[in-house]
Amino acid sequence: MPLETSPHVRPPRQERSQVAWGRILDAGVSVLEEAGYEGFTIAAICTRARVAPPAIYARVQSKQALFLAVFEHGFDPIREQQQLALAPDRWTQGDPEEVVRCAIEAIAQTSLAHERFLRPVVRHAETDDEVAARTREARAGTARRFRELVSQHPDALRSADPERIDACFRVVFAALLARIAHANALDIGSRVSDSEFISDLQDTAVRALLRDGR
Repeated sequence: MPLETSPHVRPPRQERSQVAWGRILDAGVSVLEEAGYEGFTIAAICTRARVAPPAIYARVQSKQALFLAVFEHGFDPIREQQQLALAPDRWTQGDPEEVVRCAIEAIAQTSLAHERFLRPVVRHAETDDEVAARTREARAGTARRFRELVSQHPDALRSADPERIDACFRVVFAALLARIAHANALDIGSRVSDSEFISDLQDTAVRALLRDGR
């Protein structure tokens, strides 16, 4: 949701205020990554952004509103990277297995690259309905793009039913979020590397979706 249309934020108009607000949002992302939601305080963000509390309260009325603004600011690059990586015109020449593997790799790599930001967000979404709704909306967008890519090859699929494709996405994405939010949740023996983990996700998706999946 663009900040200009968000009911939670009063957008800055003057250039000086815009610069200060940008520092506040950047500081909020850094504080969240380093200290989690528990350390996400107005005081900590003011210190990091080198602003006084009135600079924040001129834009938002509460910590919750600030958190939502920081969430959107921090999630924007993830959304943009996934949209670019999953753009349908990038995969018109790929064979079905390549499309599935590359789509899973793009989703996993963009998420893992931002895991320090996503970890506290995912955990906080468990108890915050507004954050849960926003993460669900973002997840639905990624699922839709994945479905559109896979559906370009209906003859190669075990089932072209969108629900079957979505079911595969849910399983793969749930494992990805578990690795991000709860680092030891999936351990069986020694911890696998990110590259090994992504390969496992790719294999799972290929077997679930493609007729000739190995």
